[in-house]
Amino acid sequence: MSVAWYPIYRIPTGPTLKDLDACFLTFHCLATPSKDSHPTTPACPGFEGTGHCATATGRLSLPAFGLASYKLRSSLWASNGAPEQESVTSLMQEADNWLRCVQVDHPDFRFFVSHFGATWR
Repeated sequence: MSVAWYPIYRIPTGPTLKDLDACFLTFHCLATPSKDSHPTTPACPGFEGTGHCATATGRLSLPAFGLASYKLRSSLWASNGAPEQESVTSLMQEADNWLRCVQVDHPDFRFFVSHFGATWR
């Protein structure tokens, strides 16, 4: 599953408004592979089963295995520079691999990827 995160309005309003216009696509697995799955059905990248996602309160986390961004500035992402760039690039590559594997054309993903180098600064 892919979730799109687009800013609709800003809360709170203030002097940092210019910093809040980034958009994201996050990719998450919603199902565990079943024993009856066809052998060619791709598994979710990095999925280790629901036991790894449950918390003591019974909540289920939904870790992202892929990410694409638009207008994300590296200075807002983190302060370490190169390691964060590698992490973002790796997550974007994982999303691309997954979409190719399941043979899905995702227009927003294509747009974000085509503008990645221009917006990561």
